[in-house]
This record gives sequence, C-alpha cells and structure tokens, in this order.
Amino acid sequence: SFIARHLPDFPPWLKIVCTVRSAMVDITRNLPFHQICLDNTDLDERLNKDLSDYISSRVNSSSHISTNIWHKKMSDTAMMEKLNNFLIIKAKGCFLYVKLILDFIERGTLNIKSSSFKSLPQTLSEIYHLAFN
Repeated sequence: SFIARHLPDFPPWLKIVCTVRSAMVDITRNLPFHQICLDNTDLDERLNKDLSDYISSRVNSSSHISTNIWHKKMSDTAMMEKLNNFLIIKAKGCFLYVKLILDFIERGTLNIKSSSFKSLPQTLSEIYHLAFN
C-alpha cells in the first residue's frame, strides 16, 4: 500500500490516523500502528453502554419517539428496554444505524407495529433503501 511504501520517508513528528472498516482490517496488519477498534462490542462493553445512553437520551428528549414506541401490552419501561436491546444488537456498534432508526421513528416514517420490531430495518443498507426509495 501507499502508506507502507512511504512510511520510512515520513518525518518522526508526523502522526498518522488511518481508519479502515472492520471487515478489511487485514490490510493494516503489516503497518506498525497502534490499533483501536471502535465497533467491536464483544471486546469493549463501553460501546454498548454509549449506545444505550444515546438511545435513552433521544427517547427521553423526544415526545414523538416515546409515543411511537408505546405498546398496549407492555409498560413504557419494558418497551423502552426491549427497544434499547434490539437497537444495540442490530447496530453492532454503529451509531449511524441507531440515529437513523430513531430519526425515522421521531418523524413518523417508521411505526413500531409490534414489540418484536420486525417492521424496523434490520441493517444500515435497509435504512438507506427506505430513505431513498
């Protein structure tokens, strides 16, 4: 790669930040960089905590979201916890997925029809299809 070939020529004071998708992390194996993974929830539970805090903040600050996740057979707290768990599992560390789902719920573009959340997009790709079709 370009960086691997030219890295010896870089001055020592130059700091490089290199990002790569998790699926392509193998291309960075030969580089002498310190690696930080920002989307592996198996390694770092703080990612799930951050997502959970974000979801709670959005639901608590938006009456549109909280009314759209109401379910007649579940308490508000139980429904919120179930939505929280669903979004964390589906997001796999991706804040964009959670943000867009909550944006669509807030705008009324998505309606939660059951407590299983089967009507919600399951991937970021499905969200894009919903947004642009």
